[in-house]
Amino acid sequence: MKQENTNLQQDKVLYVGTSEKVAKLAPVKGLNAPIFLTDVYPTFFCKQTCNQGERWGIISVSLSKLHADVLTPSPYYIQKSLKTKKSIPEILSRINSYKSKWQKSLEACGVCLCTSFIPPTAIKKVIIYEATNPAVAKFIDKIPNPEHILPSDHKTLYRNSLGVLQWLNGEEVSPKDVCDETDFKMLNEIGEQLLDRSGLNFYYLSTEKK
Repeated sequence: MKQENTNLQQDKVLYVGTSEKVAKLAPVKGLNAPIFLTDVYPTFFCKQTCNQGERWGIISVSLSKLHADVLTPSPYYIQKSLKTKKSIPEILSRINSYKSKWQKSLEACGVCLCTSFIPPTAIKKVIIYEATNPAVAKFIDKIPNPEHILPSDHKTLYRNSLGVLQWLNGEEVSPKDVCDETDFKMLNEIGEQLLDRSGLNFYYLSTEKK
């Protein structure tokens, strides 16, 4: 009998923000659950996870390699969207009953939760970042705890967060992509800072073909 493919049928990448140590092991050992996945906020999870001076690890995860039942909404999204008085531990104990809302959580807050082991085959890329670029640091310092981001926060933060992520991925971005600065002199200064990618190390890139 042909085995049914129950993996997520999406060529979509989400990100994990963690420490350098965890990120470098991910292509070999995978990632243990539960773990937050995000479309634009990995750097904020890095900041939350790492000690001062510790290098950050940004991991790209392919959803097509994950089982369809492993994603759930962020418990904080459930708490806010349902306006429930249940505590986060209480919501987590029943998180699988909210599985159908994981995409709404991602769309509304940029975050969802993976409740199962992420295999090495799902790891597409690992970036190690020394967190020294002042233009990037200035924006990240303004961000609240990423687990607690509300839909109103997400609307405000999304554009610049995406710009920072694109910069980390090696793409060309403009100063206005990573900040809301309007002063011409400051924009020029930020533009110069963005040219410096000396703190970036593209540690791992999967060679697996689609």
